[in-house]
Amino acid sequence: MTTSTMRLAALLLVAPVTVTLAACSSGGGGAATTTPATPSRTSTPPPAPNLSVAQANAVLTDYDRRNNAAIKKAASYDPSGWASADTGVLLASDRRQTAIAKALTRKEPPVALRSTATAAYGGVGPTDTQGTWALIVGKQTMTNPTPSSSASSSPAGREYLTLQPGQSTAGWTAFGSVWSPADAPALPKPVTTAPAPLTAPQRQTMANAVSNAAYAVSNGGTSDFGYAAVIKQIRAFGWGDSVAQKDRAAANSNYQCAGWGDAKRTPATTATLLGTPAVRTLRAQGATLGLVSLDCDQTLTAPDGQRITLDPRIATVDGVKLPTGREVTLRAAVQLLLVVPDQGKPAIVAGRVGYVLPRGAD
Repeated sequence: MTTSTMRLAALLLVAPVTVTLAACSSGGGGAATTTPATPSRTSTPPPAPNLSVAQANAVLTDYDRRNNAAIKKAASYDPSGWASADTGVLLASDRRQTAIAKALTRKEPPVALRSTATAAYGGVGPTDTQGTWALIVGKQTMTNPTPSSSASSSPAGREYLTLQPGQSTAGWTAFGSVWSPADAPALPKPVTTAPAPLTAPQRQTMANAVSNAAYAVSNGGTSDFGYAAVIKQIRAFGWGDSVAQKDRAAANSNYQCAGWGDAKRTPATTATLLGTPAVRTLRAQGATLGLVSLDCDQTLTAPDGQRITLDPRIATVDGVKLPTGREVTLRAAVQLLLVVPDQGKPAIVAGRVGYVLPRGAD
């Protein structure tokens, strides 16, 4: 994962599962025995539903080793290392960051990251139709920060990173990352027993929340959620220095999104994303957690009388024809972490948005 998105971290993981079945032996008397012997059985207790903190830290240590090696390669404009650490949205983000650095001939000594876990959700058995994953809460620090990427520059709040299967605690690859503001509600506590599959009502409330979250990204409306501060930040993303600060209120940002990985690009507001890789779910106490990944076209429209300016080198990477005029469309990846309680309004507790390479170039 590129250093620009690595701050305080909580990690979502997908892991292989090893299940041990205990053999049962029964004892008993023959026909002449009047009192049967008590059968003896050996049993293995069911596995804990969550990764232990020690297991989570082992996963992170191995991930850091591969990610730091990829960061070092990318410092020389070589993106080939990223696939050993990241996949999905994060891999797409990594590759664009490296392409932009190369286009700008931007070089810095590579940083090194160290991740530590403080808690874990899931990760022991399948939690949705896509397989096993877990949410690991922790933090990430830079062991050798550069002037432009300092460990002390991290904002208040929490960041969540997602990973998918490796072998035991090795080889897990990250597929997403979301950040929560400091005032975001805490996640509900992890379950203490193996969760059952989502019930029909739980699936419906999650599906409704996913659709409403896609609408919120598109139009900014958050009345369906008890908390959704990250939506405002996502919709304000992208202007940089292209429009003067005093004119931002008159500028417009519009998102048209599909589920990540949907080649047909069915609008996320109406598509059935639950049950696809675009929505990963697991149960917490009294709620369902959902990580939503969207592949969006973000159209930025400048106020009347202004035009959007882009560095020609960046425009080439992003496939934008210059001059742009008042409007430009870029490909953006949006991720949201939803908490959908069994009772009450859902919340969008964390999110992220970042530009990725044009479709077909990633």
